[in-house]
Amino acid sequence: MHQHTHLPAPPPTATQEQEQTQDQDQSREQEEPAWHRVRRPHWNCATCGDPYPCAPARTALTDLYAQDLPGLAMLMASDLHEAIKDLWRLHPDGPPQTVHELFDRFVGWTRQPEPPWPQPTAAMISSETSKFA
Repeated sequence: MHQHTHLPAPPPTATQEQEQTQDQDQSREQEEPAWHRVRRPHWNCATCGDPYPCAPARTALTDLYAQDLPGLAMLMASDLHEAIKDLWRLHPDGPPQTVHELFDRFVGWTRQPEPPWPQPTAAMISSETSKFA
C-alpha cells in the first residue's frame, strides 16, 4: 500500500502577499480610528505622518482594547512582524530603526507599568493592623 505524503504549501507569490496585506489593512480599518491608521510600507500614520502607531492611534487602540490588553499586545506584535518585513524590503542594508527600537515602538507601549513594590492586599493590611491591637 502506498502512503501519500503531504507536502507543505508553496510560499505565497508576491501578488498573493500583496492581496493578503491589502485584506489585512482593510480589516484593520474597522479596528483603528479612521483618521489615524497606518500607511504601508513605510509604517507612518496616514494622517499626521508620525511613525505608526502615533499617539492618537495608541490612545484609540488602548480604548478599543481596554478589556483585552493581551489582545492589543498580540495585534501590535503582528504589526511589528509586518513592519520588519516591509522595512527590510525598503532598506535592504537595514531599516532606520533597530529591532529593539521597533519592538518598543510597536509592542513596548502596550505593557502596563509595574508598580515599584507589591501592592498591599486586604489580608496583608489586616495582619499588620492586628499587631498593634
